[in-house]
Formats: sequence, structure tokens, C-alpha cells
Amino acid sequence: MEIFEGFLGSFQNIQGTAGSDMATNSVVTLGPFRAVTHQAWKAGETFTAYMSAPVSVYGFTLADTAADTVSVGTPIYITSAGKATTSASGNTYVGVLWQAIASGDTLCAVALCNATPTAGITFPIASSTQLGVVKTDGATIDVTDAGVISVHGT
Repeated sequence: MEIFEGFLGSFQNIQGTAGSDMATNSVVTLGPFRAVTHQAWKAGETFTAYMSAPVSVYGFTLADTAADTVSVGTPIYITSAGKATTSASGNTYVGVLWQAIASGDTLCAVALCNATPTAGITFPIASSTQLGVVKTDGATIDVTDAGVISVHGT
């Protein structure tokens, strides 16, 4: 995908490089998003995983030219000048990196997300019963071993 400043499109699948062998129906995490692989992938292969709903991806100019590589899923904030940064201090959360930023890049692709990232929230997908309840922004999130996520208002 070519990155430019402005709307880049809506995507319902994500791609990445498998760090290890992945089974069919492996859960993939991209910041606040979860996706599932439709087939098995070997370590080093480029995998495709599917989400339940499309994600809008927007191109932003970086506040500073990237000095180091920044990985997919890193939270991105917008400065008062409308530039993208990884620094939360004094800036507004907008989403997560959709594609990694390489050293020297001046633009980035961001998956827009309304939820503010909250440290310490995990979804343990390794139980045969209901996995638990997580509270964030006043809502209760139930996650079951069948992969069903439901949100309940307070």
C-alpha cells in the first residue's frame, strides 16, 4: 500500500510476518484489534488475518523523521500541528500503526481507533470456560473461549 497524507482505505484483513509457525485460527493482535488466520502459516511467511469489521486507515505526516524502526500496532498520537508521533505527552490518541515505520520515513499509515489504549489489559485465549471480565472506560467486556466478545454498558 502506498502511503500518502489522507484517507488510505478501509481494510478487514491485516498482514504480517509470522515470527513462528501459526495454526489455522491463530489469534493475531494489532494494537487494540484482534484478527484470526484462515490457514496455517510457517515462520517467516507473510500471513493474512481477518477481522470482524473493517478498519479505516489514514496517512499522517510524522512530527519528526523516524530515527528507528517502529513496529506495527504501536499507539500513535496527533500533535496540535496535526502531525503523527509515538509520544503521548500533550498529544491526542488517534490509533495504531498499520504498517511499520522504517528509519528515515516521513509518513505513516494509522488504523484509526476510538478506544484509548489502557495498560495491563490482556485477553487470555487459553481456557475452556469464560475467560473473564475486563473494565475499561466504564464498560464490561466478556470474553469466552469460543472467541465471543461482548460489551456491556455500566
